[in-house]
Amino acid sequence: MKHTACITWASRGIWLELAHLHAQAGHNVVLVARSSKDLEALAKKLTSTYNIQAHICVCDLTQDNGPEQVYTFCKEHNLHIDYLINNAWFGGYGAFAERSWEDDHGMINLNIVALTQLTHLFLPDMLEKKSWHILQVASTAGMVPGPFQAVYHATKAYVLSLSQAIAKEIEDTWVTMTALCPGPVATGFAKAANLEDTEIFQQAAPASDVAKDGFDAMLQWKLVVISWLPTYYKLLLSVLPLLPRKVVLNEAAKAIQKKN
Repeated sequence: MKHTACITWASRGIWLELAHLHAQAGHNVVLVARSSKDLEALAKKLTSTYNIQAHICVCDLTQDNGPEQVYTFCKEHNLHIDYLINNAWFGGYGAFAERSWEDDHGMINLNIVALTQLTHLFLPDMLEKKSWHILQVASTAGMVPGPFQAVYHATKAYVLSLSQAIAKEIEDTWVTMTALCPGPVATGFAKAANLEDTEIFQQAAPASDVAKDGFDAMLQWKLVVISWLPTYYKLLLSVLPLLPRKVVLNEAAKAIQKKN
């Protein structure tokens, strides 16, 4: 019997690559995103290329009932989830006082509330059935406060903290939880978040490399994996606890500052 992976926001970037990796490994997939057109095309490609079953769940996870829709879809189709891949998130650029509350509220709903509820819904079933892995897409952004991305960094800090805490709680079970922490990635994220001209995104990693790092780390039962980060920022993260807070904030602001 093939295992099944539920992958949220599976139509682009890291998430698209993770869908291919699971299908390549012989896993059936539940693809979750807002665009039925994108999902149908991806499902058709995965099915024909890898000879697996691809189920489509068209759902907006920014809405309050979004996570419940995904869980209900799996139950109604008798799909037991062995791999839960929580990928749905977005970011944004700008001073906190100047950003719209609607945008930041939506970011909190998707990055925090939806991820937490999906985990809360699926984890009890996974524990009962002795399933395998949960992959939470956090970010290196969650390791440091982010001027001009204040809410985004804060949401990723939440994901990183939540994932590690739950991983401890379930360490004696068959289920593992891994937090994937990418650096800048060459996806549509930079454009959507208005970050294309920033220093750090000039050195973005391919989405396929980041997805492979997360997939491998999950199968190896790793707790946290940092996937691709320029050497300078790796060094900065390693000495972060030793630096004055103002220095940390200055460097974080510099990394995200737009070029003239």
